Amino acid sequence: MGAALPAAPTGPPISCPYGECVPLAEFGEVVPVDGVVTSWQTSTSASNAASLVRVRAGEVAESARRTDGHSGVGAGSEVIPVSLRVRAGDRLTVGFSGTFTGTTASPAGAPALVWRTADGGEEVQADARVAMVAVIEPDADGDGKGDETQDECPSGGTGPCPTFSVVADDVGPLMPGDGVTRTFRVTNTGPGLIPESGWVAVRGPQGATATADGRACPRRGSGGSLLILCDVGRVGVGRTMTVVVSASGLRAPAAMALSVGYRAPMTTLWPGPVAQSYPLAVPTLASLRPTVRVARRLERGRLSTRISCPVAGTQDCRVGVLARLATGTPLARTTRRIQRGKTVSVRLRMPASLRAKLRRKAPRVGVTVTRTDLRDVNLRVASFARVTR
Repeated sequence: MGAALPAAPTGPPISCPYGECVPLAEFGEVVPVDGVVTSWQTSTSASNAASLVRVRAGEVAESARRTDGHSGVGAGSEVIPVSLRVRAGDRLTVGFSGTFTGTTASPAGAPALVWRTADGGEEVQADARVAMVAVIEPDADGDGKGDETQDECPSGGTGPCPTFSVVADDVGPLMPGDGVTRTFRVTNTGPGLIPESGWVAVRGPQGATATADGRACPRRGSGGSLLILCDVGRVGVGRTMTVVVSASGLRAPAAMALSVGYRAPMTTLWPGPVAQSYPLAVPTLASLRPTVRVARRLERGRLSTRISCPVAGTQDCRVGVLARLATGTPLARTTRRIQRGKTVSVRLRMPASLRAKLRRKAPRVGVTVTRTDLRDVNLRVASFARVTR
């Protein structure tokens, strides 16, 4: 918050002959949100010192750490760290002593700058303003420290927690029965670090395995509770960990999920209580089932069957087709390749024994279609009809 600092003073110097002078609240910057001011800058060339002052309800409520020893600071040349609680509606201004020469000119028609002296008096000087820029961070835990840069990380180190970026390679769409290997590059982008005992936790489909920087990671649990915990030791700022996760025999939509933390106690630092999830696009078996419709009459000794390949998935259907009586006696079989989203008519020549039986009754004939293009997946559909001559 605050106005941009000028490259050089544009207003006249102002003087506070003794003690600290603080501009009245109406000349300060309005605080937009609750939080903590973690740093500030001013275009000061104060001969003694300047300080950031919070004004609440018209009265000076608190003064942040003074900039003693920072006399002669140029415009924007130094960021001064502080921890000053603020609420929306407060005003921030700059207190000073001695001669303050880093002012900016007042806007045309603006009232003269008024500041209060240490003895309660007031001084007035036209054509001057004190420029100030402050950084406000949230303070969700209410400890008076900025959550983003000032809170100490619980990882066993000091200072803020690390943050992580993840680059995952693109594995594209998959089919049921496929296997997949996915590489994640996890980088600590700072500002904090894990001094020791860091880990990367991986959750994946049943049977998944993982390595971190080429070392195998042990698995814990099974099925939906499968957890792979990779010990990665110290995680300094800028370190990139390469995590490779493999799974085979996928049967349904799935995901791989990562989180980063440290041991003693087991604590997750990124991305929070829920791991970052990376989906695996696997269509459901139901969406890949072909449709089958059996004709009710023979045509020149052949049984016509219409078979459709669903549009779901990434490939054409290769199918095996078997015609049989309801009792299980096989009659005819063939194979076909059907384009995805297309329907074909398959004509099966019936044996003479069936044609003879048709003279006496209409038997139930079934056609079973099995997809043979899915790896290690048994997907079949059957349709029955009473067939006449």
